[in-house]
Amino acid sequence: MHLRRIFFLLSAFSCLVFTGCNSSKNELGEIGISLVDVKAGSGSGETVVTLRFVNENIVPFGITSSTHRLQLNSTPVGRVINNASFGIAAMSMATRDFVLEVENVAALQQWLGAGRSTGTSYLLESELIAMRGDSRHRLRSQISGTLSAGQ
Repeated sequence: MHLRRIFFLLSAFSCLVFTGCNSSKNELGEIGISLVDVKAGSGSGETVVTLRFVNENIVPFGITSSTHRLQLNSTPVGRVINNASFGIAAMSMATRDFVLEVENVAALQQWLGAGRSTGTSYLLESELIAMRGDSRHRLRSQISGTLSAGQ
């Protein structure tokens, strides 16, 4: 009789401890994006934008497409439309170059011609289409910062 009571109490305790509460929301963490550099491309007159993607999630992400609108010193200069897929490993970062579709040639040429001798403020508005497993997510972000001189 005493053994049954101990077994019953041990079973009840085990059920309470090991079942716990299963609230797996699987919330999506952040994928941060920042502007690293803007430079004239090689020979063909194109402008190259270097962006850094930071995956703060514990799972890898596949970016299937992205768009980015860029302002330099509060002046819109262009956008990036990327349809090439790439991945970002879990808890890591990736740096990629993209061709900027210039919408304000005069402002960009003035900025590039000035030699970027002073810090330049930027605003980057991004939208990513990301795959996490079989789920498709639309992630939007807006980041502002300063490009340092000599970058």
